[in-house]
Formats: sequence, structure tokens, C-alpha cells
Amino acid sequence: MKSLAIITYNHFHLKTEQILNNLLIDNIFKITLFALPFKTRKKKEYIFLHRPDQNQGIKVEDFRSKKINFFNFKNSSQLDGFDFIIITGAGILDKEIIGNKKIINVHPGIIPTTRGLDSFKWAIYNLDPLGITLHYIDQRVDSGEVLRVFNTPVYLSDTLQTLARRHYENEIYILSNFHKYLKKVNYKNFKEKNAYMRMSLEKEKTLEEKFKKYKEKFCK
Repeated sequence: MKSLAIITYNHFHLKTEQILNNLLIDNIFKITLFALPFKTRKKKEYIFLHRPDQNQGIKVEDFRSKKINFFNFKNSSQLDGFDFIIITGAGILDKEIIGNKKIINVHPGIIPTTRGLDSFKWAIYNLDPLGITLHYIDQRVDSGEVLRVFNTPVYLSDTLQTLARRHYENEIYILSNFHKYLKKVNYKNFKEKNAYMRMSLEKEKTLEEKFKKYKEKFCK
């Protein structure tokens, strides 16, 4: 049985819960959770919530069991010797943590076009393709060697809410099944853009109108 290290927040975290549940169903990895300290962020105002509230998940430390080891993260040497390392929740990792380790992440945008925060919203706003990127992390934000890009399909009957749900579900599925996609394949090169910050309320107010144009462009 291969060993898998999962880096996540030491907090309530829905994404970690969902991915762990999928991994336990397959039961092909010996799993160890490494929990990073969680810093409370200033609550952000938004018009449209494009991802589920991660506080809906249970406490990460509650996953400690006979099947799952749990440690608070202290230093990068804890990650030595694992067959695979994935991230289910973390900010930008320190250089010392990354080192020369192959750490796998899934980003809810197409790298390098849609990087940073609110990737779903920015793809709609900029009329860019919407997709999920499985990649190895490096020192830059949402960068590193790309393993695979998965486009999120868009349908004529979609609303922003239905498309956001499908996009998030794809993110969970892909990271839960990362081991199936480790063989790098050729993919279309996308134009690199700077990493985005959170979308302002002023821009978010225009998303419904932008989405009409988005569907005209991507519903073929």
C-alpha cells in the first residue's frame, strides 16, 4: 500500500473531509494528515458564493483513526519518505517546506491564465476557459509543472450557481483521483496572466451579464 501525506488546515475543512471520504472508499493509500495552523481571515463580503462554506466540514483532527494518522505540522522533514504528497488546504507554503519535494495541488482555474483567488469568477469575468489544473507546486502562486488540465463543461441551461457547483465537484473528484493523472500529457498552452486577488463587489455585480456572453462563447 502506497503512503500518502495530506497537507491541510488545522480547522473545520469541508474539502479535506470530502477528499478523505473518497480516498477511504478506494482504500489504496496509507494516509497521514499534517495540519497547518489556521489563521482567521477577515470576513469577506460577496454577492455570489462560488464555493461551499469550508466551515461546513468537521475538524481535521477528528479524522485521526486507525486508518488515518494525524500530526500537527512542525517541519518539512515530516514529509520525508512518502510516496505522494497532496494539498487539500493551505496558503502559500514556505520555500523550506517545498524544498525539492513533489507536492501535488489542484487549482480551480487553468494555469497560467487564471491564477490566484476567486478563479471561477475571474474566468467568467474575463471570458476565459474554465477548468481545473492538477500540478506540482513551486515558489510562485498557482504555478509549477502542470500535469493535466480538465475543462469544466458549460451548458445553455446553466446558471452561475449550477456551473460553480459542477466546477467545485470536478475539483474534488480530480484531487481524490490524482494518482490516475500523474503521467504528464501535452496540453494547449494558455497565455500567462498575473495572479488575481479577491474580486471586488463592483466587478462581481457584473457577473450575471458577463455570464450571458460567457455562454455565447463557450456553449458550442
